[in-house]
Amino acid sequence: MPPHTHRYLSIASVVFLSTVFLPEVSAAATNKNIKMECSQDEHVFSSAHGQFRLDICSPTAEAVTPAIETDSQNPVLGELRFISGEATNKVTATWPFEVDMLSAWVGGEGLQFWDGHIMTLDIGTERNGVLYIANWTGKKFVMTEYPYRTGDEDAMTLRWEKDAFLVHTPPDGERRLMVQNADTETPGKFSQETLTCTFTDGNQAIHSLALGIDTASMVTKLAYTTLRPATLGDSRFLCGVYASRDDNLQDESEWTDGQHGNVTVAINGEGTVAKVENWTDYVHIARDNNRYTLRFDVDTPLFCDSGADMAETVTLVRGNKTCHDVQ
Repeated sequence: MPPHTHRYLSIASVVFLSTVFLPEVSAAATNKNIKMECSQDEHVFSSAHGQFRLDICSPTAEAVTPAIETDSQNPVLGELRFISGEATNKVTATWPFEVDMLSAWVGGEGLQFWDGHIMTLDIGTERNGVLYIANWTGKKFVMTEYPYRTGDEDAMTLRWEKDAFLVHTPPDGERRLMVQNADTETPGKFSQETLTCTFTDGNQAIHSLALGIDTASMVTKLAYTTLRPATLGDSRFLCGVYASRDDNLQDESEWTDGQHGNVTVAINGEGTVAKVENWTDYVHIARDNNRYTLRFDVDTPLFCDSGADMAETVTLVRGNKTCHDVQ
């Protein structure tokens, strides 16, 4: 692989953008009237679903003061404007992004069109990147922002197969991003393939388990919660254990793969980002084909509200919405 070089938005090999900048005023990204200048994408996609294009907008130089430009806590925001239709009848979905990402953009396929109604924009930096997915449903765009990890010499690859995106990066392997159906809270949005189950025990506590998996059926993230009615009032007691291989905060969890798909996940139960020298809270995942058994070896008060209880073991079977062997 050739060494990385910085490729800015005006370079045609990344995204075909015109050299004409269109000043506009928008409040969508920052909730303020900040003057934007937009690069109008020359690559217009056409299909039976209509015409599609992308405009990338950044605040004008006079709109960004030196104080704002150096404020890492409040990054300068621009807008991605995914557009369907022609000038007289168009729908625009505006999505905020950090302008600094553009100067760090070193690779990726840029703007692509899939299945006649989906646009993706891949902004890959020297390490990590973000994939933006704009799914046209016929009346509006449903947006997905999917961060991913890469190494110094890595790149993300993307392909479309059986109504899903397959995202591959060397650090995390291949994951399937599937569109959410009409029965979910966010129909049209894409998310990683996830297995879920629930169980209500004899104390009326509701146990819920969600496992994100990759295309090899290895667990990449987990979310376990328990919820039960309080003795008085409408409040509930809650337990929650969460971990992901690509945790955004360093040292939130540490994943160790064993044989046959078994995994040990060390979790920083204190919730700090300081380096954990001696991990004390673990989730052990034993996999038997499509059967995943989780054993929680954790200090319960770190993960539960006062009075709440959590299981020691929970088993999830692919295709079964009911958790098994909750103990």
